[in-house]
Amino acid sequence: MQGLEFTIFEDLDVTELSLEEVQDCLFYLEHLLENEESPIEFIRYQSYKVKLLNRLKEVKQR
Repeated sequence: MQGLEFTIFEDLDVTELSLEEVQDCLFYLEHLLENEESPIEFIRYQSYKVKLLNRLKEVKQR
C-alpha cells in the first residue's frame, strides 16, 4: 500500500493547487506521516509537506 499512497503525491504539481486542495493534501499527508514506519517514505512525505506548506503561504498571501 505504501507505493500506492506515495504515487498520489508523486506527480502532483503543488504550484497549481488551490487553498482547499492544499489543505486536503496536508490533512491526508499528516495521516500518512503518523502511520509511516519506513524512514525513507517518512522523509519523502516530509519533503512534500514542506512543499505544501510553502504553497499554503503563497495562496494565503494573495
